[in-house]
Amino acid sequence: MQAIHDASIDLDSEHGSLGTLHIACLGDDLEWNVGIPYLVDAGDESEAGQPIQLLEESEYRYWIDGASDEPISLQPSEIFSRDDDSGLRGRLKTGRFVGTVAVTATVGAEERSGTAAFEVRSRKLDYLSDFQWMLNRIASEATDLLLAHFAPASVSLKPDGEEAGTALYSRFALLRSLLESDELDSAIHLILNRPHSEYRSVTEYVHPSRGLRGGRHLAKALTGPGPRQEIRSGVAPRGLTTLPVQVEQVRHAEIVDTVPNRFVRYALGRWRDVAGGIAERLEDLNDAASLRGQDEAAVLIDYLDRLLAAPLFTEVGELDQFPAGNQVLQRREGYRDLFRAFFEIEAAATIEWGDTDDVFPAGSKDVATLYEYWVYLELARIIREMPTFVMDQSTLIEPSAKGLTLNLRQGNQSVVRGHGSVNGRSIDLELFYNKTFPRSKTENGAWTRSVRPDCSLHIRSSGALGARDDVWLHFDAKYRVHNVYEAFGQDNEGDDPKVVRSHALTDDLLKMHTYLDAIKRSAGSYVLYPGQVPDASASRFERYHEILPGIGAFALRPTAAGTTSSDSESVLHEFIGDVIRYVTTRGTGLERADYWTQRTYGAPVATVPPTSSLAEPPADTLVLIGFVKSPEHWEWIEQTGLYNLRADDRPGSVDLSSRLLDARFLLLHGREGTPPRLISLRDEIFIRTADELLEMGYPDP
Repeated sequence: MQAIHDASIDLDSEHGSLGTLHIACLGDDLEWNVGIPYLVDAGDESEAGQPIQLLEESEYRYWIDGASDEPISLQPSEIFSRDDDSGLRGRLKTGRFVGTVAVTATVGAEERSGTAAFEVRSRKLDYLSDFQWMLNRIASEATDLLLAHFAPASVSLKPDGEEAGTALYSRFALLRSLLESDELDSAIHLILNRPHSEYRSVTEYVHPSRGLRGGRHLAKALTGPGPRQEIRSGVAPRGLTTLPVQVEQVRHAEIVDTVPNRFVRYALGRWRDVAGGIAERLEDLNDAASLRGQDEAAVLIDYLDRLLAAPLFTEVGELDQFPAGNQVLQRREGYRDLFRAFFEIEAAATIEWGDTDDVFPAGSKDVATLYEYWVYLELARIIREMPTFVMDQSTLIEPSAKGLTLNLRQGNQSVVRGHGSVNGRSIDLELFYNKTFPRSKTENGAWTRSVRPDCSLHIRSSGALGARDDVWLHFDAKYRVHNVYEAFGQDNEGDDPKVVRSHALTDDLLKMHTYLDAIKRSAGSYVLYPGQVPDASASRFERYHEILPGIGAFALRPTAAGTTSSDSESVLHEFIGDVIRYVTTRGTGLERADYWTQRTYGAPVATVPPTSSLAEPPADTLVLIGFVKSPEHWEWIEQTGLYNLRADDRPGSVDLSSRLLDARFLLLHGREGTPPRLISLRDEIFIRTADELLEMGYPDP
């Protein structure tokens, strides 16, 4: 698309144009980055919605001409910043809004209004495809869970007349994402080109003067009872003077009016009714979501009408009973895909999705929020597909006042649990979405302020006493990050401005440090972004020489299949597997560090004055407690500067390998109320016999 400097949009009203809204780029820079213009006029080629398209997180000038001199107000007010009270000119800031913006301009006290619309594109050029693919994946996951754990016998697709426009539009978007998938489209066209058919015996009644096929059935028909007529001309069969008025003939014919084809017609008609019902409901509403929904419903209705007009369905009758056990629908290519899609769409219509304003605010496409949900489901799937591991995701669907709710919503905690076995140890897993770690003195929280990562994986293993048995990994989804350098920046040496799109975004890196430091028992914190798989050396930072503790980034990008790309999946799959194996391994540095950390901070310890000279911390300093037998013994210690330890075979003796010889201090105590005394020891050891000690004046015991 060609970048332009400015564009104009008429402010339409009931009485003609209210004026013209002009939007222009700031300065002469027309592109945010190579190939990504700030402003375009896509005309009829627009796939995103409106022909005039702006860019998210961008700023523009706007002005209005052709309107009256009275003050004018613009909605949505949060994106317009007026230069003066007239409101006729100012700045337009798109922020992180993505989707159709319906502008309403109201003039003065007369409240004459005009409307216009433009599209805000994401800075990621493929955001429309990403949004559709991720929505398909989430809808498919929700319906799989519903069918697997709730098994509804019948559901209704009738739209709820009490729903607001945004909620109704979100319901429609889930249905549309499945209907317009490439898989279903291919399945329908395969059915139309190679429809199921059956050969059936067809009974016809024909005049005997026509050519008739011979056989025993013909002989019986010619001689059987019923109305007859005289033979007036020609050669009559031997012995017959009359012939039947009509002769019954049976032939085998190929027909397409079969139960599977009747079901296909029924399904397409049902979906068409749903789209039409939603379009009618949206006509009564006047918000951006409703306007977008009306346009999209019209496109879908036209698509379904064209399918229903196919020649196949002119020969197909109405479905009179539901073919739940039909083998063609369950097994034949094309039919089985449509049969599954029917149940998915039926089930999807029964599922509410929390507060859909998260994903469809004012009719926009909040692809960044949708990416968070999609990342969470992909992490669960990747873990679920690891050998020996099972994940129970039924908790994502829960009963609600209106039926069932998909339990994914920003700010609300969701969790799926699983278990497996590695290295002979049982592993329990908990994968949280938006878990809040509150400030807490216990092991289950943060030690400064509450924090809430997008996804948190709790790995707990059972083993020998003293083993580190649980760790936390945290993941933050960053849809707007293109590569690892945007998340973590680069070293000053070798910075390549062609690689780093605008500037090195270090906030993500600092946030990963925050999670790792603030949340107790955290061992890893990672960014997930929809880019190319990076070089491991640039995307992973290990604090020491082991896999944990660490910080890093992984590419996780959606594909048309709804899941992540195979190369992204393999890297993340291998990493999580390595982490689980690491946690179950004894003798790691992390285990030892955690062991001593817990012992060190497990309970308050005594401290010593800062003037003391210690090679090790007080709690790790060895002190030898020595008993003084008598005043003479005490005097001998003071005179010689020595203290004797037994080195023979008697009880209480020590040898040269004893840790007692590593003591840094000697604490002397004795009988008769002798006060204890702490003496610093030198690194000198002498070996003396009993006779030598006696010669040195040692008191004979």
